Amino acid sequence: MLTALGTVLLALRVYLTQSIDFTFLLWNLFLALIPLFLSKQFLFNLQVGKSKTLRVIILLLWVLFLPNSPYIITDFVHLDSARPTFWLDLLLFFVFSLNGLILGVLSMMDVFSYLRKRNHPVLANAILLFVSLLSGYGVFLGRFLRFNSWDIITKPLVLAQSLFNSLFLVDLICGFLVSEVLSGFHFGH
Repeated sequence: MLTALGTVLLALRVYLTQSIDFTFLLWNLFLALIPLFLSKQFLFNLQVGKSKTLRVIILLLWVLFLPNSPYIITDFVHLDSARPTFWLDLLLFFVFSLNGLILGVLSMMDVFSYLRKRNHPVLANAILLFVSLLSGYGVFLGRFLRFNSWDIITKPLVLAQSLFNSLFLVDLICGFLVSEVLSGFHFGH
């Protein structure tokens, strides 16, 4: 329903402005759907349940694509209060961001449920906290260093060099860790 609302709002904006400026939101929402699709494989795909290799591959892909869900929030940087469509744009970004967050949370709930059934709850919580940290770092890599999930395959050396260099951004990392740990504590309660 929320996806439909976002699509209608985007179509309205395209109609009113005769511009496809924000159609990238549909692509970002599609990318945010991938982790949910992958997490459902843990719960409902019998082949995944039978194959440890397949479970590991799907889990790694899930971790790789999970940052796309909260990433949509960073699209608010494209808002321009001088545009005559500012309020429509604000609503549009809000709906797409909320949709991305919901998809990400549902996906994390699926994986948490799966992990909790097979592991001690403390271990499941620790894994989810670690994945949340990685996801936050992934959002940073996407928004500020301009990497995509598939760059691990298409540009592995450039990505590795940027990952290494980003470790020396001490102020950024400290702020990132504080916000992620606080959000992890909030999610755990």
